Amino acid sequence: MFKTEDGVVDITVAKDISDIVFQPADWSMVNIPLDPEKAERLANNLFNMPSHRHVSLVMNRHKRKERIKGLSALSAFDDKSWKFLDSITASYGKPSTCSNNGFLPLAEHAFLFYKGTVPDPKETHWASAGEYQNATNEWVLVPQDKESVYFKQTYYQKFSWDLQLLMLSLCGRGEHSRFIYGVSMGASMSDAEVRSLYTFCKKYNLTVELIVSDVEKAEEILMHIENANTQL
Repeated sequence: MFKTEDGVVDITVAKDISDIVFQPADWSMVNIPLDPEKAERLANNLFNMPSHRHVSLVMNRHKRKERIKGLSALSAFDDKSWKFLDSITASYGKPSTCSNNGFLPLAEHAFLFYKGTVPDPKETHWASAGEYQNATNEWVLVPQDKESVYFKQTYYQKFSWDLQLLMLSLCGRGEHSRFIYGVSMGASMSDAEVRSLYTFCKKYNLTVELIVSDVEKAEEILMHIENANTQL
């Protein structure tokens, strides 16, 4: 495992997220594996982390033709251990890529599972229109003040402060002040995205675990963080 000098970011190198034995964390964002056995292993490993409660936002970030398989693999979480809270749609301000053979993606569907204490959706009231006591299940993600230094808009499937703050709100008083950002395997994270994630953690006194597929990417992320740290 790689770690920043200040301990804010842990980086785990693994070929597959389903092989990781997770350290305690309050919440996680993970991408559902298409292979049912890997999906089941991921669900078990997350559930068995040494934490009394945990909220996991399970994404289906696959190519359009593979998303049906991803939905099927979600049944690994829907068992007697994990409890299903709700599904949400995360809506971003801008697309991250162009599309020549489909709709331009601005939103993604995800699923909330938890163990332990039931998350309280009323804690998400800050993200809703004034007439609601809690956020709707459409999470319209906008950049926070410090986040806008790196991105003027939120971008489809890129790190979003709002998304993490909504997860933090659902966790209430967390046990660990730590979360797992396991959706990208680090492969597509740009310099600005890494810096934004690091600044978010520093502002809210959080620790994050990133998962990457090779040592070179881990070293690259640490370099981005070192550059960010000199500018804070």
